[in-house]
Amino acid sequence: MTIVQNLGVALVAWGLALAPEAHAMEDVQVRVLVDPSLAGTIGTPIEVTVEATIPVFPMAGDDYFAAERRGRKQLVELFREPAFSQENLDYSWQILEPGELVIERVVGPAEGSSSMLVGRALWKIASLEAGERRLPGILWSGFDLPELDPQITAGFLGEADQAPRPLAGFPDTPPEREPQEGSPLRLLWVGAGLGAALVGVLLLRRGSSEPSLTPRERQVCIDQSFADLVDLVAPGRQPTPDDLRDAHFTLTACLREAVELKRELAQIEPVLSLGVALTDHEWAHALGAPDEVHDFFAAIGMIKYAGDVPTPWGLAERIALAKKLQDKLAESVPAAPQEAVS
Repeated sequence: MTIVQNLGVALVAWGLALAPEAHAMEDVQVRVLVDPSLAGTIGTPIEVTVEATIPVFPMAGDDYFAAERRGRKQLVELFREPAFSQENLDYSWQILEPGELVIERVVGPAEGSSSMLVGRALWKIASLEAGERRLPGILWSGFDLPELDPQITAGFLGEADQAPRPLAGFPDTPPEREPQEGSPLRLLWVGAGLGAALVGVLLLRRGSSEPSLTPRERQVCIDQSFADLVDLVAPGRQPTPDDLRDAHFTLTACLREAVELKRELAQIEPVLSLGVALTDHEWAHALGAPDEVHDFFAAIGMIKYAGDVPTPWGLAERIALAKKLQDKLAESVPAAPQEAVS
């Protein structure tokens, strides 16, 4: 290396030593700001902004944006470590939305003022306890930050509240169906009428000399009805309460029809041949069904006749249980000959 080259290296090193240190932490000013306008209730997000400001110092040989690139890199490295985590937030705090870094360049109001880079990250944190809550300091070390003002977090019930308020971020529960005048009796008559109509159709069909459907066709109809019920509660579907209530009528009818068909194929006298309209419990009693079957019909009866609000997941569980009960009731039925279903 020549003397000129050695002199050039020395001058560059001397210039860098005199220039402001690009990554000196003392040049970074950090603030933590809490939005006081938000109502402090359990589960309600508290907006906490972590802000870091760094001056833009040009250095010898810099192009127009070199100093800004250095400053942005320093801010990215600083914000790479999260300001809040489970290390400084105990179980009584919940991070709802971690802060994402946003950097902007600002210029001071005075003429000739130096530019500044400001990095901000907005955190949303919720308190899970009521009372006077103080947010702990951020995880970043090397910064002398004042303590944050305590946040007053209210409980679910205010002075004038009679019931808990809903949690923030969760949809409101659907309103309960208001009972109409005479609705239990009306539902009872409607259910009884539908049941009688179904039984009447089955009796007429079975009493005729030439059945309208073969056993195989009847089994196809039963399988299709079960498939339609499963499709009603598939993910993404949004059935109405009326749709779900009607589906429970279909479910009990499918179960009874499936068991009756297996009894006919096994050449066992159908229960419905007694010539009377049987309720679900009467049918199960005539069949000699175990208590499990009676419990199943009792739970469905609360929805069909007593006005209980049905749910998709409740119907899905009852569909699966009905299939198990169908197989259980068929265990005592001898297997049908192969030609019987042709």
